[in-house]
Amino acid sequence: MKTLVTWHQYLQVLFDHYVRKERTPMQNLLEIVKQVAGKYPAKLSHEQCALIVNEVAWIASKTDPNWGISAKPNPKNARLPNGTLIAEDVLHHKAPTADSPHGTIVDILAGAPDRNEPVWIIQPYHGNPSGRPWLPPFDPLSFIAMPLPPLPPVQIAPDPVLEAIAHLQDRITALAHDMNVTAHELLALRNEFKRGMVIRIQSRPFGESRGTVRSPEDDETRR
Repeated sequence: MKTLVTWHQYLQVLFDHYVRKERTPMQNLLEIVKQVAGKYPAKLSHEQCALIVNEVAWIASKTDPNWGISAKPNPKNARLPNGTLIAEDVLHHKAPTADSPHGTIVDILAGAPDRNEPVWIIQPYHGNPSGRPWLPPFDPLSFIAMPLPPLPPVQIAPDPVLEAIAHLQDRITALAHDMNVTAHELLALRNEFKRGMVIRIQSRPFGESRGTVRSPEDDETRR
């Protein structure tokens, strides 16, 4: 005997399989948020916020694959160790609802990154699905010993004060060199004076006179 299926029954099966399944009520993950955030200090960095959000989403996705993170390439974001830019304080549940066909956003860190305060605040709808798409979370173990991508170089304008200081340092170096040369020249003159210097004096009434000038130390030695 064949079982007849009406169109109404067939549509009900499709609805239950593809729609109602995706609209399973979200689990409250506040306790998981507290456990993960408890491993971090009271004041967080942007990178630490991203790690907390990703790990909570990763744990939750094991029982509900709709849980993920929210991509955020625009400013005020956080960077995961693999370079992915995400919202630093929210989870993204991608299952559609009557109020939000693109899923639900849940705040889990109040005052991030200034405060490490776990919360569970469901947003009424996802206001920017194209600019903040859902992403699957990453395995936290994959971040171990993974360095952060280098940040772009920062262009610093020249400081006139530092330039003036550098110029003075160059002048001081040059003066020190000149003084060293002068000291060697004076030492050479002193040694020559010890040995005796021949001088010539020109006088009109008496003509030219020549003589040797010696240092007092040299005279004492000769005695």
